[in-house]
Amino acid sequence: MARVLLIQPNENIKSQKKQTVFTPLSLVYLGTAIEDKHIVKIYDRNINKFNEDFLKFFKDYNPDIVGFTSGASTMLFDL
Repeated sequence: MARVLLIQPNENIKSQKKQTVFTPLSLVYLGTAIEDKHIVKIYDRNINKFNEDFLKFFKDYNPDIVGFTSGASTMLFDL
């Protein structure tokens, strides 16, 4: 079983009028579809934005596969 990490990038919601964070459903769907064959964790950078925390989590989990999602409006911030 591979360790899979699915990441929801920070959407920079401060620049938007509504500062609402939504559950990354696409990652939940994908994680659910593969959880019978892989160990899956989802990390939402909108909930925890601190790079140090993310790097510690990433090193501790040591994923074999990493995936992330992005909307067109956040693509520049993701890269």
